[in-house]
Amino acid sequence: MDEMLLLGLSLVFFLATAWSARFGKAWLYAVVVINLLFVSLFGAKLISVFDQTTNAGNIFYAVVFFATYLLIENYSTQTARHSIYIGLFGVALFLIASRVIVTLTTLPESALADQAIASLVILTPNIAFASVVAFFIASHANILIYDHFRTLQYPLVVGLLIALSAAQCIDSLIFFSLAFSDKLASGVLFETMWVGFTLKVVLGIISIPFIYLNVWLKEKQKTLLLE
Repeated sequence: MDEMLLLGLSLVFFLATAWSARFGKAWLYAVVVINLLFVSLFGAKLISVFDQTTNAGNIFYAVVFFATYLLIENYSTQTARHSIYIGLFGVALFLIASRVIVTLTTLPESALADQAIASLVILTPNIAFASVVAFFIASHANILIYDHFRTLQYPLVVGLLIALSAAQCIDSLIFFSLAFSDKLASGVLFETMWVGFTLKVVLGIISIPFIYLNVWLKEKQKTLLLE
């Protein structure tokens, strides 16, 4: 049941991202920021996928990579790199705001909400730090590898699969090591890391038809403009 919910949520986010691409790069930048915030908020939640342990933030991270590929295809690698820094800026603002908010004096009427927010904020910085470090390194590697195969005019799917697999491997190693090495036993940590990597790659593969659709629509639009 959970697996179907995750698949359904992933498809909704992929469709929403593909739709956002129609309105310009600012919308795709927003997709990157929003999904990085989701990773920071929900990354601490461990879930079971096919009886294997991973974390709930993997879906949103796959969406970030999807948005990155759309930025490369529709604009340039430089535009995609800009999204990395915009995403980091958004997460930094969120962390600053959350820290300030929890220090404000709470009225008795909202004591329950304050406890819930404080509990979340305590977990968020570690997850956010791990996610932004992993995101920064893996995203640069992803763009570099994808652009390399794109420049050599390899089939789109070849560049996507190689860049996706390499970058997600880098991300999983860094993120899970920083976020959970002091919380999980080594066996569980490895399982969480492996399942997270596999899940993100599978979700990335699911996003490939949407990338092909985006390329087809872009070429069709060019053809119509030339007619």
